[in-house]
Amino acid sequence: MDIVSKGNTNSTKALEINNFSNSEIMTILDNGNMGIGINAPTTKVHIVGDGTNSPLSIENTPAVVGPYSALAINENTVQGGTFTTPVFYFRSTYNNYAKADYCYFELTNLGTIELNTTDGSSNTDYIIIPQAGI
Repeated sequence: MDIVSKGNTNSTKALEINNFSNSEIMTILDNGNMGIGINAPTTKVHIVGDGTNSPLSIENTPAVVGPYSALAINENTVQGGTFTTPVFYFRSTYNNYAKADYCYFELTNLGTIELNTTDGSSNTDYIIIPQAGI
């Protein structure tokens, strides 16, 4: 199946999917931006939830072994697979935060969660764990 857009601007919709009540649930624009839950996505993948239910779920990832990660988020890349990174990390240069500094969560052998940064400063405003098992 080929889908050809009728326009040629960044805001032209190449694909729009609506639900039974004609509410737009997914959009792909001519510039390649894809939106789920938003009709004017501003990034390559733009997902908007309802504030109650999780807008993103990743399932059936490989088992985490040792210091390896199934998911890593970086300001330049999002990677899946096995990497020599902590269990989960976030890296950003926002607000002069250095590229070499990481904020990560690590599950220890004791079953506890450690929050750490490579520069030893306090870079996290708060952490919310909404319920057990999350």
